Amino acid sequence: MGCRIMKLKLVTKIILFSLSVLFIKIYQHNQIVKLNYVKQRLEIDRIFLNKQKNNLLVTLFKLKNPRRIKKIANNKFGLKNIRFSQIVTTTTFFSSNFKKPNVSSGSLNVSSGSLNVLGV
Repeated sequence: MGCRIMKLKLVTKIILFSLSVLFIKIYQHNQIVKLNYVKQRLEIDRIFLNKQKNNLLVTLFKLKNPRRIKKIANNKFGLKNIRFSQIVTTTTFFSSNFKKPNVSSGSLNVSSGSLNVLGV
């Protein structure tokens, strides 16, 4: 009778161990499937982000196009290319009592000496 109880306990332990291993394998399989879904979703996101990056790069290069910028500067802001006749430079020797130039509102005014800078 004691031997029969020990065999029953051993069989019960083997069945419980087998069921535990089975549930662990099922859990592992579920985790693998779940991670594969996450991987697929991340791959789709990566492809979408790469397309979006490429579209943004195309837009950036269109906006940085020098011809486009020049056209906007000419049409919208009325800027024109500077001509050589608009540039006047004169150089002379300055006296020793040269003072710092006053820079105000984008123009250069020199009170002593004769430096003329025209950009008009």
